[in-house]
Amino acid sequence: LLYSVLPPSVANELRHKRPVPAKRYDNVTILFSGIVGFNAFCSKHASGEGAMKIVNLLNDLYTRFDTLTDSRKNPFVYKASPHGSFL
Repeated sequence: LLYSVLPPSVANELRHKRPVPAKRYDNVTILFSGIVGFNAFCSKHASGEGAMKIVNLLNDLYTRFDTLTDSRKNPFVYKASPHGSFL
C-alpha cells in the first residue's frame, strides 16, 4: 500500500521504520480526476461488444495520462495511482 501512494524513497524509509523529514517543494500539482457519467456509461455498455467500449475508453485515457506523466521524460513527476471509486 505504501508504494502505491508514496514515492519509493519515502515508502522505503517508512517500511524500515526510519523517520522521513518533511521537504519543501516550491511547485506542486495534485490532480484527482474522475469521469463524469462513468457509472452510467458502464451500465449502458456492460454486456457483449459494448464492454470493449469501456476497455477502449480506459486504455485511451490511461495511455494519455501515462504519456503526460512519464517520469523518464520528466523526472520531477511522481504518479500515485490509487484505483477504485471514491464517490
